[in-house]
Amino acid sequence: MIAAYNRKQKRLATLNRASAVFLLLFSITFFFTAFFFILTAFGFAHQEGLVAALTAGAILIVIITGIRSHQSGFGHYSYQESDLFTGLDYRDAGTRSLRGPMGVAGCSHILTQLFLAAPLQWLRGRERLASLIREDPTLDKNLQILLDEINSQAQWIPIKKYQDRSEELTHLIQMEAIQFSPRKSVIHRN
Repeated sequence: MIAAYNRKQKRLATLNRASAVFLLLFSITFFFTAFFFILTAFGFAHQEGLVAALTAGAILIVIITGIRSHQSGFGHYSYQESDLFTGLDYRDAGTRSLRGPMGVAGCSHILTQLFLAAPLQWLRGRERLASLIREDPTLDKNLQILLDEINSQAQWIPIKKYQDRSEELTHLIQMEAIQFSPRKSVIHRN
């Protein structure tokens, strides 16, 4: 049981990190191309050093923003939660949202989410690796016994009933082998 959970977490952490690398490469490509075309448009042709410096600065800002978002408990925002969403206005019945600026805001939201995904995915992979459970045959056996006991009952069970087995219960909740309601402090079989 523990070995299967740890394998799954390691596999998902690998996917998180691989997607982080891919998204970081996407971000670098996007910023490099955008800065190159912007500088060329303003007459700064053949300024690859400046383009590289601006790209590095943008990537640094993205990484710092992603780390700070992760540390404060935030992740990806839905479009309606972002500052780019203008919402419906009672004066124009939302017709303003159907015109051009909304399309630009939507693209901006998608790009910011793609840029922030790289550090967020990397940190999520780190969390998955940190959540691995030590492999111990005795603990594995105790987890299976407790899981069988919980699965034999059809109703929600107060968590106080298993106070003496809190380590095993915590691991079962972490592995999502049972349902847990923190508000009511009860558990139930999946």
